[in-house]
Amino acid sequence: MKLHQLHALVAAVEHGSIRAAARELHLTQAALTKSLRQLEEDTGVALLVRKSRGVGLTEAGLRLHARAQLVMRQLVLAQDELQQAQGDQEGTVRVALTPYLMLTVLGEAFLWFRKRYPRIELRLIEGLVARVLPGLRDGTVD
Repeated sequence: MKLHQLHALVAAVEHGSIRAAARELHLTQAALTKSLRQLEEDTGVALLVRKSRGVGLTEAGLRLHARAQLVMRQLVLAQDELQQAQGDQEGTVRVALTPYLMLTVLGEAFLWFRKRYPRIELRLIEGLVARVLPGLRDGTVD
């Protein structure tokens, strides 16, 4: 598996079609299709179901897609860390809080964070553990 193939898989699923994913990645539709076919050949499993209105995932595709999303998220985090190591204080932090924490400690913590990291984007997600735990697992919540 190659990173560009995983990126192609994630993009195809996120955009719902190979054509839209190719546009987003600035590739031709043929190049993206070739990457996806090569990924299927390399893994020896069908990953995508081509439909008249886009693409869907097979059972194996669902599993690989979940892992591929984590890989892509880890790459973004690695890039952020490298930029921060060079003194660039930009990036995004995604935090999930329960409703109780939102009401009790968020205000003071948010003010401290904003003073310490003025250029970092902070995304807050409110929900009970059952709702936010999948985000921790798939890498969409830090």
